[in-house]
Amino acid sequence: MTPEVPGGERGTMTLEIADGVPLTLLPYLRESADRLLENAAGLPEAELRAPSRLPGWTRAHVVAHLTAGAESRFRLLVAARTGLPIPRYPGERDRAEQVERDARGPAGDLMERLRSSVSRVLTAIRDHPRAAWRRPVRWPDESGRPVHETVSSLLQELEIHHVDLGTAYTPDDWPGWFAADECRRVVADLAARHDVPGMRIVATDVDIRHDF
Repeated sequence: MTPEVPGGERGTMTLEIADGVPLTLLPYLRESADRLLENAAGLPEAELRAPSRLPGWTRAHVVAHLTAGAESRFRLLVAARTGLPIPRYPGERDRAEQVERDARGPAGDLMERLRSSVSRVLTAIRDHPRAAWRRPVRWPDESGRPVHETVSSLLQELEIHHVDLGTAYTPDDWPGWFAADECRRVVADLAARHDVPGMRIVATDVDIRHDF
């Protein structure tokens, strides 16, 4: 997979985890976070309370959800580092109620919590012990997947929900390598299902082709 790099050049990078260590993603994760935080911080109060691209959610809900997502991944990193059985969320109901509460809070508090939560999880990723990246942790579906998945999933969360804010940021702004990787992931998810109708998916700009 070849991501876009500054200056319009092409570099080599893969979202696969080398030796269980996902730190090659950290610079791209920081860039994604910076784009999102700059965009969200520029929203006036009225626009923050306006509808997002997600049905039933305002932009404040999206910001609150992103904050909860960053905090939850921080908890998983702590769990892997310490060996404590810390879940990503206390429960789905608690998670939903927290997002509702936070979305109604003062705009300044909402944005500051997003900034601090994202900063904290990025620092935790940077400082995570190399030997602890493969340790299984408790995901919301109760699976024990390795903690290194927090990194790629956080990148997906930031990029996809940045679009959901409903500002000028769209999928056309995604880095090309990220869009291609997401396309491959979605195709793989569809291929694993038994209720998908017959179809052919072909990407015209990358080598992605699948018949269902």
